[in-house]
Amino acid sequence: FKKNLWEAGAAPTPFRAIEGGFTAVEAEFIIRLGKDAPEGKTQWTAEEAAEYVGELILGVEIAGSPLKTINVLGPPIVASDFGNNDGQILGPVLENWRDIAWEDMAVETTINGVVVGKGTAASIPGSPLAALAFLLGHVASRGRPLKKEMLVTTGASTGIHDVVAGDAATVSFGALGQVECVAVPAK
Repeated sequence: FKKNLWEAGAAPTPFRAIEGGFTAVEAEFIIRLGKDAPEGKTQWTAEEAAEYVGELILGVEIAGSPLKTINVLGPPIVASDFGNNDGQILGPVLENWRDIAWEDMAVETTINGVVVGKGTAASIPGSPLAALAFLLGHVASRGRPLKKEMLVTTGASTGIHDVVAGDAATVSFGALGQVECVAVPAK
């Protein structure tokens, strides 16, 4: 997946849209692990998971598949296509995230200037840390604990927003920062 990982810059970050397929943007609170998780620990609390956060990154997940109806067909089909993940755009690192309540981390997604979704980090069931806690336990139960520097997307905080080539999206985290991106035809 490293080839589809981009750092957001001043200009909108281009990402591919597969002609005849499915493409979407999702506002994400992305966690970069700060240390290796222990082997064999399969039960985690959000508080325990917080100790493994190296960085909380404001970003965008790109969902994409050659199958246009992937989301309509349901979770088993999405899972069979690597979770419909086609990339990540990494925006600003939120240095003081522990000092801000999840409900105060507002996020708004616009496509071509039209607001298509609003939420907060609290929109993610249980919080981004609950998502991390679940994943830490799940992968450890399979003998594959998370490692330092791995990235964890914690959930679409404003929803899944379909785009096509030419669409421009902005994910604004208010005063915390924003990520701009544009869908371009896949080659």
